[in-house]
Amino acid sequence: VGYVLIGVGALVFIVGLLGCCGSVRESRLLLGLYVFFIILVMGGELVVAMYTVLLGDEWDTKLPSTLKRRLQTYNYSTPHQFEFDLDTVHKQFVCCGIEGPSDFYTNNDYKLYGNHLPSSCCNRLLLNGVCIEADSYRLGCFQIINEYVQFYSKLIVAIGIGIAVFELIALLMAVCVCRNTKDEDEFD
Repeated sequence: VGYVLIGVGALVFIVGLLGCCGSVRESRLLLGLYVFFIILVMGGELVVAMYTVLLGDEWDTKLPSTLKRRLQTYNYSTPHQFEFDLDTVHKQFVCCGIEGPSDFYTNNDYKLYGNHLPSSCCNRLLLNGVCIEADSYRLGCFQIINEYVQFYSKLIVAIGIGIAVFELIALLMAVCVCRNTKDEDEFD
């Protein structure tokens, strides 16, 4: 993910540089490249937006079942990245499991450790750091995170529309400057 963001940042920098240099030099070539890359970026954004809308149903159906299957292998004694991530979600969103604490019933470590939940499911630890269901968070994490995403999705859509409008204005201005420049590119 980090390399993708660095690559996108570099592409945005180069596209912006093309636009600036093209308008300062009044170069149709540079402005044409700028227009091409802006159209390419807007097309990519449109594809991502459509993909997100189409995957909305899978978020509600496939994600919980996939996470519940993964929860069956939650390792109490030697945690890996999934366990660390889920523990962070439990603590940050004050939740337990995917749909609730009962998601851990099918976990082998749950049975092995005497029906104890992961310590991240409790707001306080009892008796030797053991978390029992009576003291655990009641709500499942998927419901809380889904509400969180629904709450902020309107803001994300508004920001996306704002960026698209800005890109469209930049595109139209670049086309206008390109049309008003000479046919030849002269480099002094």
